[in-house]
Amino acid sequence: MSRKLLVLATGALVGVGAVYAYRLLADRYSTEGGPPDVLAAALAEAGAVVADIRAGMTEREEQLRLALGLDSPPSGTRLDPQATRDLLDDPAGWRARQG
Repeated sequence: MSRKLLVLATGALVGVGAVYAYRLLADRYSTEGGPPDVLAAALAEAGAVVADIRAGMTEREEQLRLALGLDSPPSGTRLDPQATRDLLDDPAGWRARQG
């Protein structure tokens, strides 16, 4: 009998916890404008992250192509021989120097 009572009490506790969690989420979404606005904000933030990554990839590709001599350097942009050697020796090192 006590096992059945324990199972009943556990089920009731889980149910109350689920309702409480649902109400907390509902209150949060109602103050933030609802789930669609939260989702739109998350998607916009993810888009910004992807844009930053793409910009970094483009910049890095330009650095590597310049260092390897695959393209002619844009006007006013040229790596000196030491910077070229450093880039070839440690391709990831430029991130540490810039940040």
